[in-house]
Amino acid sequence: MKPKPSSRALRRVIRRALKQGVPAPDAEDLATAAWERAAERYDRDRGSFDAFFEQVGRTVVQDWWRKVKRRREFHLAEEPVAPPDNARLEQVFANQQRLLEALADDERDVFLTWALQKHLPQGQLTAPEAARRLGLTVADFNNAKRRLADRIRKLAASWGLEPRDFFSVNDREGPRRRNHVHG
Repeated sequence: MKPKPSSRALRRVIRRALKQGVPAPDAEDLATAAWERAAERYDRDRGSFDAFFEQVGRTVVQDWWRKVKRRREFHLAEEPVAPPDNARLEQVFANQQRLLEALADDERDVFLTWALQKHLPQGQLTAPEAARRLGLTVADFNNAKRRLADRIRKLAASWGLEPRDFFSVNDREGPRRRNHVHG
């Protein structure tokens, strides 16, 4: 008979996968895969099944991310994207400078922290840590980001620009749209 993980260990494996950005249905599938792999390889003489199951769960999630990353790299390599021309880059840079100069100091701090949080590897700068660095709660940080996004849209509109005019990437790679579904 296969050993079964405790409900606590199962929740921990799923929770860890979710924290690492795995979609909920995939997290549950990965927990099942980890259970099957752990049950096949478990040796009672080496410790508890729950501890072994959680370790296997970490490995399964890492393997899943490696596959996702390879798949994304393959798709990116499949369709090369032409770099923007220098004139476009210069205009984008001018737009960015104008935007940063128009922001108040506290707005600029939120903007820079938000940008770091988005572009550092996942988990490198968590929302609680980012908020703490600004002297805010997570809720206040999220509200500040929302207000800042609205302010940027209003500034862009007043200058006759679209939000995309601040980015040096093409439309396919640009900032996420609220209604856009990611695959």
